[in-house]
Amino acid sequence: MFRYEVPIGSGPVELMLSSNPMAVQLHPMGHIVEFWAESYSDNAYPIARTFEVFGTGHLVPDNAHYWGTTIRTAGLIWHLYELKGVM
Repeated sequence: MFRYEVPIGSGPVELMLSSNPMAVQLHPMGHIVEFWAESYSDNAYPIARTFEVFGTGHLVPDNAHYWGTTIRTAGLIWHLYELKGVM
């Protein structure tokens, strides 16, 4: 299991993954959405995938696949999406 970070407001971020996101949360220091995904070394090679964070009420592109929402701790709630066919 590995941890990955997508900074809020950074735009699309490319990450190498060999499985799908399993849990999503806001980093304790804020400004970053983090998620966990299993990593396989024997049968599945990591592939480049593109993720972006959107706030509630923000427009989401048509090519976006939803993976999870952060729990409200203070302020806004954030949503992790994977952008298909990008980069």
